Order: sequence, then C-alpha cells, then structure tokens
Amino acid sequence: MKLSTILLLISIWPGSLLCAQTKLTNEEFSRLICRKWTMTEMQLGSMKVPSSELGENTTAFEANGTYKAVEQGEAYSGKWTFDPATQTLTTNDRDGIEKSKVIKLTEKELVFEMTDSDGIWRMTLKSP
Repeated sequence: MKLSTILLLISIWPGSLLCAQTKLTNEEFSRLICRKWTMTEMQLGSMKVPSSELGENTTAFEANGTYKAVEQGEAYSGKWTFDPATQTLTTNDRDGIEKSKVIKLTEKELVFEMTDSDGIWRMTLKSP
C-alpha cells in the first residue's frame, strides 16, 4: 500500500513542477508576444470556423504595450497588458476592453481563449 502511494506521488510530482514552469512572467511574455501574428484557427466551443472564412487577420504586438491589427482588411490599433498571475492578456481598442486567457505562447504559436455572449472562443495565431 505504501509503495503504490509513493509511486503515485513520484509520478504526479514532476508533472506539478512542469505545470508551474509553464507560467509566463511579464518579461517572457513580452519577449514572445512582440512580433506579427496571423490567425490560423478560430473555434467557438467545438465548432471550428472554416479557414476560408477567417480572411486576413493579423496582429503585431509592440514592446511598448501597443499593437496594430488588421481584421477583414480593416486596420486599427490598441493597447495591451499581461497579468502573469492569471496569465491573462488584456486588450483595449475600438471594441473596448477584452480579456483573454493565454493557453500557449511560443515564438511560433499563440493560443488564447476569450468568452463572450456566444460562449468560449479559442483562437490560434502563428508567427513565421
């Protein structure tokens, strides 16, 4: 009985460390987000938006907390902040303030979720 408990704890413990290491600091987040991103996937719940309907959607984040975006050919700009405690990206632009939970951020991929009256949207953006 004790051996199985110890083995279980040993198997869980490294995973806990791995989860703790995936939280991004402000510095890490800024280093990774500051580039141009192109939306490649969007989904509402389990319903995926066809890539043919995504159009050209790009966002370029700057280190000074601003960004420029193009949605369906229309350009606009805004400001962004990141909360490392909640891993939340907050944007403030023509649409108002929006908060998004950052799921994954690497030099090549950004995945985040945001909630609105329709439900939970999951968006994937890629950087060349």
